[in-house]
Amino acid sequence: MKDSKYWRNELANDPGNFFLQKMVRMVDNAENSGRFERLEPQRIEATNPEAAGRGGECDVALEILLDIYPTGQPYRLTSDGTDFPHTFLMYKGVPLDICGTTSLDEMQAHYNNDSLRAEPVTLTEVQTYFRGHRTPTEKRSFETHLRNHILSNIGRKFPHPEPQRKAEERILP
Repeated sequence: MKDSKYWRNELANDPGNFFLQKMVRMVDNAENSGRFERLEPQRIEATNPEAAGRGGECDVALEILLDIYPTGQPYRLTSDGTDFPHTFLMYKGVPLDICGTTSLDEMQAHYNNDSLRAEPVTLTEVQTYFRGHRTPTEKRSFETHLRNHILSNIGRKFPHPEPQRKAEERILP
């Protein structure tokens, strides 16, 4: 992981970038253990959900998408097979993230990195990587905020989920 000086310099060039703000906080937390600026629920609710989901909260968006589309497969964008610049859900062969239906090319362009490749991962790997990046209160606030965004855009940005079969329909005679 790059040090806080690197991320602060990046943030100085793009001060409104939510992702860079989050990276500075995450690295500061790792470097200074305990001096991590926590986000209040009101501030989380005021954030652009797409900026948050394309920033440091992509894992939260992935969990929500997997709940809505349980047949999907978690994926990550990676440059070296160990990093998690972004996570998303592959659903019926189409990538979904907080912005809705997307493409690898669009995500590479968004992150300005053509070397990023899509790689399947498990939800456990994602949760392990992102563990400790936020407090439980922050996670609940982001879950609510991002879920509301996703649900309000089903049929426009997000596909309609498959209807869930009733338990008795799944039982074979």
